[in-house]
Amino acid sequence: MWTSKKELQTALKLAVQAKAEAYPAFVELGPSAPPKAENAPHGPHWEGNAVLRSCCGRWETKFYFSAPLEQTIRVPFELFKNAVGTLDNRECELVVQGGMLTLWQGKDYLQIGELAFGEGVKNDLPQFNLPPDGEVQSWLNTRETAAVADILKQILHFTNEEGPGSEVYLENRTGAYAGLEQLLMFCSDGYIAAAGRVRVERLGGLGLFLVPVGAVKKLARALKRLPPAGLMLTLSGPYLRFTAGRFEVTARLLEKQFLSPDIVQPRGIEAALELDRGELMSFAKKASWAEVDIRFKYQDGHLHASGGGKTFSWDGRLSSGQEQPPQQLQFEFRVNAQRLLRALKGVEAAQVWLYYQPGGKLVYFKAGNIDMVLVAEKPKQEEQKNA
Repeated sequence: MWTSKKELQTALKLAVQAKAEAYPAFVELGPSAPPKAENAPHGPHWEGNAVLRSCCGRWETKFYFSAPLEQTIRVPFELFKNAVGTLDNRECELVVQGGMLTLWQGKDYLQIGELAFGEGVKNDLPQFNLPPDGEVQSWLNTRETAAVADILKQILHFTNEEGPGSEVYLENRTGAYAGLEQLLMFCSDGYIAAAGRVRVERLGGLGLFLVPVGAVKKLARALKRLPPAGLMLTLSGPYLRFTAGRFEVTARLLEKQFLSPDIVQPRGIEAALELDRGELMSFAKKASWAEVDIRFKYQDGHLHASGGGKTFSWDGRLSSGQEQPPQQLQFEFRVNAQRLLRALKGVEAAQVWLYYQPGGKLVYFKAGNIDMVLVAEKPKQEEQKNA
């Protein structure tokens, strides 16, 4: 199989290196039929003759090559990665023969021996073959795919690899707009929640599902690195597969209780302030260094923020549902500085809307096409005594 160092490095950046499984991390190289695209009405589709496959217990990735490879071999992930790193910019040829993978460049070559699995481990390797019955496919065109990539790039900041926040919620909100459907994407780590929506022409029979965050991060990386090619979603049995040109990631869906994405929608709002994200982020950074909460107080038409004994204030445009003038409206709340900083770093809009909910335990923000909510902090005991 003829390829290049750049192409192999791209494949490895989109691969998954298993770290906590009963088997060592590996990559599998071999011949392949190209991904199916019978129901893809828009955009080009990659025709692959060889594939680099990797997996962990919850998802697998596949990267397709145009050149053919006649035999299949599994080799250690780290060893293959290091071997690719030693290549120069010349074209290279991969040859599988006699249980060895050989990487040729001119007269120079590197050899890696096949990774031997015991029968027990070999039989336990996860498989992500989609059941042929009940398969549902939907296709997003390049414009819709770019919008999905933009949302994912922002909300994935609010996730964790393990524990709370290790999943991404996807839902088809049918009928949200006349003649269109809506793909909703939502993440939460238990303290911050963020959601974004993309209008799409059709998602077919797709409903709602939870996907491991690692699989979605690989998809987001592929959408950033690879040429635009649209995005196919295939749902079958317990699996969801994303196909973006020459890249595929298939994940086993999660079954667990999860927050409703509607939690990010403000309710009972009394005031809305438009703030500069840069200024707000700068203050949150200072407060996070001091490891203190930020206390926001709106009074006399101004929003003041204080933390760690330092005060910073700025003016914001106020829209109130009250009949009284904005100057007569007074409120205050507090948020964790590090969480606020994390939320502001994740989004890209220059302006941020802050929504005040009287007596609420949640603080709502909107930045461009991203809706966020943070858990408000309780006042310290000494502040309650002085109030």
